[in-house]
Amino acid sequence: MTSMSDRSVVLYQPRYEPPGGQMKAIAPLALLYLAGALEPHGYQVEIIDAQIEADPLGRLRSAASGALALGITAMSGYQLKGALAAAEAMRAAQPALPIIWGGWHPSLLPEQTAADPLVDVVVRGPGEDTLRELLDRITAGQEWTGVQGITYRRKDQIVSEPDWPLSGLDPLRRLPFEKLRMDQYGGRMNCGEDWGANFSWVSGPPFPYTSSCGCPYQCRFCAATKVYKRKWSALPVEKTLDELEELHRRYGIQVIYFIDPEFFINARRAVGIMEGIVARGLRLFWKAQVRPEHIVRLGLEHMRLAHRSGCRQLEIGAESGSPEILEMIRKESPPEAALEAAAILRQVGITAQFNLMFGFPRENGRHIRETVRFAAQLKRINPDCLLPMYYFAPHPGIPLEQEAREYGYRPPESLREWAEHTTTYSEPVMPWISRPRQLKDRILRAITFYLPLAYPGDVTRGTLRHVRARMRRWPEALWLWPAHVLARLRVKLDFYDWPWEWRLFQRLAGAA
Repeated sequence: MTSMSDRSVVLYQPRYEPPGGQMKAIAPLALLYLAGALEPHGYQVEIIDAQIEADPLGRLRSAASGALALGITAMSGYQLKGALAAAEAMRAAQPALPIIWGGWHPSLLPEQTAADPLVDVVVRGPGEDTLRELLDRITAGQEWTGVQGITYRRKDQIVSEPDWPLSGLDPLRRLPFEKLRMDQYGGRMNCGEDWGANFSWVSGPPFPYTSSCGCPYQCRFCAATKVYKRKWSALPVEKTLDELEELHRRYGIQVIYFIDPEFFINARRAVGIMEGIVARGLRLFWKAQVRPEHIVRLGLEHMRLAHRSGCRQLEIGAESGSPEILEMIRKESPPEAALEAAAILRQVGITAQFNLMFGFPRENGRHIRETVRFAAQLKRINPDCLLPMYYFAPHPGIPLEQEAREYGYRPPESLREWAEHTTTYSEPVMPWISRPRQLKDRILRAITFYLPLAYPGDVTRGTLRHVRARMRRWPEALWLWPAHVLARLRVKLDFYDWPWEWRLFQRLAGAA
């Protein structure tokens, strides 16, 4: 018989960026979900989050002493460095300890990941059921053959067992929040209510929470299409409300970020959650990821309900204003829906964040101009909307990766190479972009300088902030009003060349 001490499992999350970086700690929800699924079956789980540990490897060595297995999660990029360092440290300390890898990167490239000697087995996709069965086999000393959802080395071969059927979120789950140091992950209000880029956090971002997973859409730049196979599942309304109430009343969480891929996908369910937040008297403030057509479908009254329930910002994947690019990436979300959503959200007082993406394969100057014109329409309709800009970089294995390869993209070819690879969405680095500095400057000056001046708002992100209020203050009004008139003329003429005002502003800002 296996003792309880032999059924301990350590789950490890590496840092997202090097120590000293700007990023605040994000709660390791994926590991929390695994712990909640394993403990009812007799496993004792310890979660170690390198983001908040002074000596994460020392803590790992201590916690894993005598453990049944070590599980490591990782995304592509810097997190893989920490994952490899943790695996190497444990291999030296406990050579026989099974090291199980999971998370987005191993799920997208399982065979390549499993080929590394510091990886014993990969758990692909949502891993609650797969990991439990795998640990049962390890406990019993049995072979792994036939465990659905794993990839591993067998002699000189890489074996991928069939996928575990996606069963969705467990409506009976219990999330053991007590395993996390909940005071380290933000989610608390400060003394203001600026719902712009900062979204009113003090020590960290809004607390992340998932009430649904997967996505039925087929955007070619998104990794979820490969991992979740276009399936969607969600917790029942009451279960979601129970977990939100626990976070709020027991742990003092006030600001929530629903990281569901699409919060409004089921309108009746979304309305039920919003009504429940109001009915239970939960003073929560929240943001979520949504598609613009779903805002339009819900309409003005339900968006007013969203505001009453605490919604203060919605993150909308508009991506592009070019019909050709939208068709190429299979976004299936027309710009007209985003424009209508911008008008609705302005009326109800919810900050609209329209994410824009540039640098796709096949994108040319005409497509960029169409997106900038689209951004100008959004600002004209809703001056307080946010327009963060990103540049396309392929996740491993996504549908658009093959086209990126045809245009010269060469991804890393091993786990170690991926660990040294910098994945950035803030810089245009793809090989088909011939003049990246000029492209970035062209987009930056239009969207972060001329548009906020042409359509002044009080919730603005980027180079200029709170322009509308500053235009009423002396002496800033002396330069902001003339700049506003010139910017409005540029937008009307769709002319952003010879940007002498932008250059002057940059020089003065640099000298300040």
